[in-house]
Amino acid sequence: MRKKLTRLEVAKTLEVTKETVRNWIRDGILQPDEQGMFDAAEVEPLKLDNFLNNPQWVSIPEAATLLGVTRATVFNYTEKGTLEKQRLRGRSFITLESIYALLRQEHQRLAQQVDEVRRLVEA
Repeated sequence: MRKKLTRLEVAKTLEVTKETVRNWIRDGILQPDEQGMFDAAEVEPLKLDNFLNNPQWVSIPEAATLLGVTRATVFNYTEKGTLEKQRLRGRSFITLESIYALLRQEHQRLAQQVDEVRRLVEA
């Protein structure tokens, strides 16, 4: 049998208030069963530690720093699908793999520009 949690246990597990849990129920983020209990397996993915302590994800400000761009530019990249974004509890996280892929593309583009300029200088 799966472990069940009360609303208070969910709040403590996720380090939020009972009111936040109530709002998440209203918004459809969490669904209690007929007895008002929550499946622990459905609560686990809502832990911020899944992203905060995960070396595969960084926050938007961290992504902006790594890329040398503004936060707005990071959001633009996510809207275009250039960067992979996940939202959790009102916060956005970016995969380091998608940052690496973007930097590789930019590196290749700059290398081509350097080669073009070199050819012009040598001509």
